[in-house]
Amino acid sequence: MGFGLLFIGYLLSHGYTSGANYIVSLVGIIGAVILFFACKKLEVYSREFKYAGIVSVLFALSYLFNGILQLIETCRTDVSVPPVLLNLSRGAIIALVFGFNYFMYRGIADIARFAEVKGLAVSAVRNLVFMIIYYLDLIFAMILKPYYP
Repeated sequence: MGFGLLFIGYLLSHGYTSGANYIVSLVGIIGAVILFFACKKLEVYSREFKYAGIVSVLFALSYLFNGILQLIETCRTDVSVPPVLLNLSRGAIIALVFGFNYFMYRGIADIARFAEVKGLAVSAVRNLVFMIIYYLDLIFAMILKPYYP
């Protein structure tokens, strides 16, 4: 059905987002490509996975951009990447992780409603709400970060 691929791709692409080197970006690209193929298989059951697949392609491209910036920063001593670009690429990855999770949870809830598995549908919606609260908290913390030592 595609949930196994979704699980593997999710672990590869989301499990290594905290690192800051080009190897982590390579693993993230591989995970995002696996996520895309999983979403292509799952879009038959819910159109939300079509949107999640689009986000996973953007996710792979942002990982590629971040990896190139990290590679330039690591290998070239005469060229310095502006910190603004690194922060923007990391911010884009965070925003795309949010977008993917949003569509994934909505897709899981759609499939669970169609299969009449009410508990799973409620759990998916609950996790969606908690994820939104988490990302609002993350944005709030990023805004207030310069004001704390």
